[in-house]
This record gives sequence, C-alpha cells and structure tokens, in this order.
Amino acid sequence: MIVIPPAWFYRVLDWHIRWYQPYVVMSRGNAKPQESVLLDYVTLGSVFSIINSAKFKHRVITWSTLTALATYILQPLAGSMFQLQNLNTPTDTTVNSTRAIGLADFSDLTAFVSSAGFAEAAVFNSLPDPPFIRNSWTIAQFEFPSKDYLNGTMTVNTTAIQTTTNCLGPEGPPSLTASDGGFIINSTSADGCTQTAEASNTAVSSQQYGVVNVPDTCSQLNITQRPVMFWFFHHAANGTPEARTVFCKPTLQAFNVEATANLNNQSVVGVLELDSNVPSNNVTGPFANSPFNGVIFENQTDPFIQARATATTNGVPGAIFRFAAQSPGGADAVFSADNSFLDITSTVYTLYLAVVAQSIYFVPQDSTMDAQLSSIAPRLTINPLPGHALAFFLFFIGLVGVLVHIISRRQRRGLYLSTPPGTIAATIALSAHSGFGELLMPTDDEETLERKLSGLRFSIDKRTGAIVATAASVSSSSRDSKRMSSKPDQDEMMQSLLGSEYKRPPSEAASTQVGYSPMRSPRGIY
Repeated sequence: MIVIPPAWFYRVLDWHIRWYQPYVVMSRGNAKPQESVLLDYVTLGSVFSIINSAKFKHRVITWSTLTALATYILQPLAGSMFQLQNLNTPTDTTVNSTRAIGLADFSDLTAFVSSAGFAEAAVFNSLPDPPFIRNSWTIAQFEFPSKDYLNGTMTVNTTAIQTTTNCLGPEGPPSLTASDGGFIINSTSADGCTQTAEASNTAVSSQQYGVVNVPDTCSQLNITQRPVMFWFFHHAANGTPEARTVFCKPTLQAFNVEATANLNNQSVVGVLELDSNVPSNNVTGPFANSPFNGVIFENQTDPFIQARATATTNGVPGAIFRFAAQSPGGADAVFSADNSFLDITSTVYTLYLAVVAQSIYFVPQDSTMDAQLSSIAPRLTINPLPGHALAFFLFFIGLVGVLVHIISRRQRRGLYLSTPPGTIAATIALSAHSGFGELLMPTDDEETLERKLSGLRFSIDKRTGAIVATAASVSSSSRDSKRMSSKPDQDEMMQSLLGSEYKRPPSEAASTQVGYSPMRSPRGIY
C-alpha cells in the first residue's frame, strides 16, 4: 500500500523522460545521430541509460534513472518495517476451581498405591510431572479453557500444598550384622535416632530394599506419621555386602500461590509463592509438622487393603532402587558414592508425596478464580530502523523527482511535436519527409546505421514538428567521416540527401550520379 503507488508513479515518469530525451536533444538543433535518432533510452534499461547519459552529459536522465532505481529498495524496507510477529497477548479471564484444601477419605489406600505406581512408572519411563504437580508443589485443581491457544499459558491465583521430605543421611555408615542367612542393618540418624532393618536370605536375593518407621523412643506419633528410614542392600562386585540408609521426616505447608500452567499439555510450569494466609482447613493444623509418611500403614483386616499397603511399602523404595540402578555406573556407583541414595531418595519420595497430596489433602469444591491467559497471536509491529530508511528514500525520491521534472519541463518548452511518438505510424510521420530514410535499409545493423548517419545533424522544425536533417559542419564532418567505409559512398549518400547544397569535389563530380528528392529545400529536408 505504501510502496506500489510512488514506485509505479515515478517509474512511469522516468520512462517518459527517457522516451522523450532524443526529441528534447533534437529540439535544441544540431544533434548528433548517436544522441538523437540512434538513441533509445527506454530499451537500454536503467544501467546502460546511466552510462550513456553520463557519456552524453544528459544529467536529467542520470538523476531520473537513479531515482527510479531507488524505488526498488522501497519494498524490502517496507517489508522490514512492517512485520507480522507472533507476540504474547495477555487476556484477563476467570476459571472454575474444582478443589480446595481439606482432608479426604483415603481409608482404602487406593490413593497411596496408585501414587506409588506412578512414581515407579516415572522412574522407569522418565515421565514428567502429572497435571497440577510441580516439583514439591501440589496445586488445587482448576478447569482449563476449551479453546485451543498457540503456545498458551494461564496464570491463576490459587492455593497449593508444598511437601518437604527433609531427607538426611545417617550419622555414620550403617553396620551389618549376620543373622540367619541375612544381615541386620543398624543405622543412626543425624538427630541420634537408631533404627534397624533386616535383609533376609541374601544368598537368594542379593539386592534388597525397604522402609521402616523410627521406633517409639524417637517419636510418639502414630506409625503412619512418624519419620521413616529407607534402607538398601546389595553385594559389591567383589562380593562384599553393603548397606545404605536415608532418614526422612516429611512436613507440609499450605500457601496462596500464583500458578502458571501450559494450555497445550495442561502441565504446571511455574509456581510463585504469595503468602501463607490460606482459608481455614483440617489439614494444615494437625498435619503441618507431621503429615502422613505415605509408606507405613497400620495393619488392615481387609486383605485387599492390606495388599495395597504392602505394595506401596515395597513400591516407593523399589522406585528409588530402580533409579539408582539406571544411574550412570549402576547401583555399584551409587553405593560407593558419598551421600549415596540421599538425592535419589529425596527426588522420588518428593514426587510420591506430591502425588499423594493431590488425593488426600484436597476435597471437591466449586469456586471462581481470576486468571490471565497469555497466548501467541499475530500482531503488526513497526521496526524503526527500516522505517527511518524508508522515510529517507521516500524523501529523496520525492525531492529529486520534483527537481528532475521541473528541469525536464523547462527543457521541453522548446519541443514541438505535432504527432506524439510511440507507434510506427507516428515515427514515420515525424521522419518520412526528412529524406535521410533514403540512406537506410531494413537490413542495416546498428554499426551501419551509425556510419551512414554520421555526417548529418538532426533537429526538429519548430513550425511543423518534423525531424530535420542537415549536413554537419566541416570540422565535425571531417571527424565523423573517418568512420565511413569510403569517401565516394559518403558523397553519394550526401548528394542524394542534400542535393545542390552538398558541394562535391570537381574531380569526383563526373564519376558519381546525383539523386534527386522532391522534398529538398535550402534549409534542409522535411
């Protein structure tokens, strides 16, 4: 819209200036054929027009062509200035929250065994965090918009529970005591609590793992809320039995947070803690410092529920041991490293407790929350640097174009054309009575045409507008005649064209026949 009108307009004007230039030169009179009847700036193109205009000192053509060429840079500048970019566009909206903090019914232990299964699957298949889980954060669930967004995200002010495992290594390396084909593992925590675990029948199962709660002397809480000790056993490559332990004391806190979720896969990508002034609930009070450890359960009378408890108790430490086995160097490298199993246990246990918290610390509740949608949307932007360059070239083209056409208009004041040039008929009408056409043949090439017309000068008759051909002055004619193939050929053509006005040497008069044209006049040929 910006580039096409001025570019098209000025190229048309430049084309007309180059088209009329030979006639402008002839209107001044005594024009050489090379810069008049043999010159065609239109077919030469822009580059050769600049070269020829510099040669003949046609400065109007030079500047007009340069200005026309400058219009070709307008399009890339405009294309760089106006850019359709994909930008993040925020939109305020509301969403429905479907969960709130509260203690749910978990008596069948389904939430625990399914969470342990997810932890095992996440370790084995390298799965990402599930929806509404981000590291140690468990977010109150809310509904996502049904509309599809390009790289869309949604930021919601909601509540969340942060579960911290507080895992630490033992005070010193665990000790092993042989017992009935196995070993008794003794380990002391950093706060002085000693616990034992049994790796039984190690000759059959050389790699074993498990979890136990700390004894009553260390905590008076129910076994489901006590700190726990994860233990791991194996035989090293040289056959030496090795054991490692990790003590964990989970805690939880509730916060008001700003959660950012990805609308493409509905995963939480960021959690910003705001404050801890959450609504009153039955979770943060009794379970803040001693939440469910999630791996130790009371004995169940229902065999199916007991099976779920056993599966969970074995599944979480099994996921930790599997993580170690998949690490570089395998389990041997983890057993021999400092603080072995500490980071792995903290990572897997944190994931497990975060998933469990989603099922046991949140209850259904419908409410409306403010949210902000941010998605990629096309926007038209302006790049200032190409914009400034575009403005400069538009100013240059406009200023130079005005000056060029003012000068060209002055040059055309002395030009009179009764028939505008263009068609073959118009060209013949301008030159048919000039006489020099009798010198030319349709088979003549450029060089021949230039040679035949080199002894003539051209102008435009101000009365009729016809092209007039006259003989060149002696000095210029003598220089141009050097390009003639022979002096008799030149004399014959000039005598045929100019008649008695052209005086041939007496020695050659008798040997050359003189042509006659009925359109001759003393001033020239019309």
